[in-house]
Amino acid sequence: MTNMEYEALKVGALLHDIGKFLERAGYRGTKKLYPKSRGHEKSGIRFLEDKAYLSKILILKKLGNNINIVKEIVGMHHCKNIKKNSKYVNIVKLADWLSSGERTLHDKKIKKGRSKQLLISIFECIQINEKKKKIEYEFTKKYNITPLCVSDKIFPKYPSPSGTYKELKSKFDDEINSKDLCIDNFEKLYQLVQKYTWCVPAVTYWVRGKYLPDISLFDHSKTTCAIACCLYKAISEKIIDYKDIKELLLNLNKDAKKIKNILKKYNEEIEKLNKKIKDEPDYNKIKELEDKISELTKTKKDEFNKLIENQLKSKSSVKEIFSLIHGDISGVQDFIFKIISKGATKSLKGRSFYLDFLTELCARYIIKELDLPITNILFYGGGHFYILSHKIDENKLEKFEEKINEILFKKFGIDLYVAIGKVDLRPIDFLIDCMDEDLEIGIPYMWKKCSEETSKKKMKKFYYKKMELFEPKGGDEKKKCQVCKKEVTKEENEKKEKRLYKLDDGTKVCEDCASFIEITNFLKEFDKYNKNAENKNREVDYKFIRCCEVFKKKMAFKELPSLKEFFELLGEDEKYILSEYNLPDENGKLTIPYKIWSIAFPLKEVKDENGKIKKEIKDFDELAEQAKNRTGTNKIAVLKMDVDNLGKIITKG
Repeated sequence: MTNMEYEALKVGALLHDIGKFLERAGYRGTKKLYPKSRGHEKSGIRFLEDKAYLSKILILKKLGNNINIVKEIVGMHHCKNIKKNSKYVNIVKLADWLSSGERTLHDKKIKKGRSKQLLISIFECIQINEKKKKIEYEFTKKYNITPLCVSDKIFPKYPSPSGTYKELKSKFDDEINSKDLCIDNFEKLYQLVQKYTWCVPAVTYWVRGKYLPDISLFDHSKTTCAIACCLYKAISEKIIDYKDIKELLLNLNKDAKKIKNILKKYNEEIEKLNKKIKDEPDYNKIKELEDKISELTKTKKDEFNKLIENQLKSKSSVKEIFSLIHGDISGVQDFIFKIISKGATKSLKGRSFYLDFLTELCARYIIKELDLPITNILFYGGGHFYILSHKIDENKLEKFEEKINEILFKKFGIDLYVAIGKVDLRPIDFLIDCMDEDLEIGIPYMWKKCSEETSKKKMKKFYYKKMELFEPKGGDEKKKCQVCKKEVTKEENEKKEKRLYKLDDGTKVCEDCASFIEITNFLKEFDKYNKNAENKNREVDYKFIRCCEVFKKKMAFKELPSLKEFFELLGEDEKYILSEYNLPDENGKLTIPYKIWSIAFPLKEVKDENGKIKKEIKDFDELAEQAKNRTGTNKIAVLKMDVDNLGKIITKG
């Protein structure tokens, strides 16, 4: 496949179910381009041929004749004739299956029609106790039907969420027709799909029982696109052949069913025995029950291994085609909090933001190197990122890790380290949604194992630096940053690569701390710029990449010393990061292309030398004084929250 065919595959996979959203809003397909297409497929085809949409979604125009690949994917991804389907359709068809492995059946029939079915909160389905939880659709919290925004509108409600699919499509059309919108690259298309399908259930039909609508159409479309791109790369890099795709389509569900039957057969019996152990007072009987569990576990493993060996040995369902990549930033707590109180509040937010942005930039750098789209970043946040990739070798991963950490070492010494680990996945893993550590199979188990692999990497940080780690550094107190206590060496000062800067209050800070303070000032000023936007017709006008003042010099956000090298890793190609994004407006509304950040500061109003009022961030001493006036003691507090059993919820809940 050519590059343009790959681009068409990405777009087709992301939009393969767009008709589900449109059909619910009454936008029906009319042309029978593909006679065997279902209702939502026809609606999707009509969307791709609608001139009103095509005029603004320029990425479709850029594809030229390859838009026919997109139409074929959207119109034929449910067609059962595998031999007659094109390779593009079969790749997305398989990705669609693998992306639907989590679907669970509901106990009762959901009586509401498609246009009134709502997405329920995933939290309704969490259960970590042994008793099976019955979920009543009618009595669950559901999401409002509204475009994605940063407000309480996105929280699930009971009993009556607001909005209809017709109203959502009307807002979708208004955005498409707005003069400022231009969907000219994949990330903007991705955001358009996210903004309008985050609240739409992925499933619109039910077979033999009723699927629970707890996964959004956006999440399903995102993972389908991610898997399809991995399959494409696996074929192009000769990890598998196209014939493996057809073989998987023919046999994957049968293979998964056989494995599920083994799990059900033994796990139910093991669960009964575990319950008996809890209520059994006699130690000897407990020992007997434990022996039975060990015997059953061994038999389960033997039966599973025999099945793999005899029936699945030559099949693609057990070939390792994918890699789940996990990145974890080590040293986060010390990096944020190991600073003196002087200038701390001004630096703290910048440091916290830097780590969040660093996580994203590292993930984007890896997908750039692997030629994968934004959909393949499954998650980033809290110093972690997860990426779904075609199978890659460990050497490639180590090169990514060294490249990133070489930049961090030059900046912060050994304070920060990004550990990157991976596990390889088989297609069968996507369809086993339970946690079974005995058989070492299924996404929940692999997710846990991937985190363990990364933890091992964290135990040997900067191993490749060897004796360089023990070289002596400086010793001159006058050249130390007064915020982070890092020393600027004579050589660095002479080369002006790193130097000490003086803040208004005389505090001497290193280049990076000055950069963190500038980030803080930048975020603090967002509200002012947003309200004073020159173009009053636009609710969001301030761009995060707009020039700001750094050390009395105009400098773009991506040129800040703390971020510059990571932006350079991504280059100028907007396939991997856009040159500008809109921040949410004061009502939380998002304008494409958008960036969602947490921006909150304790501010005070002060007069400058000209008598003008300006806002400054309160330092810790001022906060403590406020606390003394209110409570009688000059102490400030840190609130830290943790979710109990989070790992158990993710893997078993």
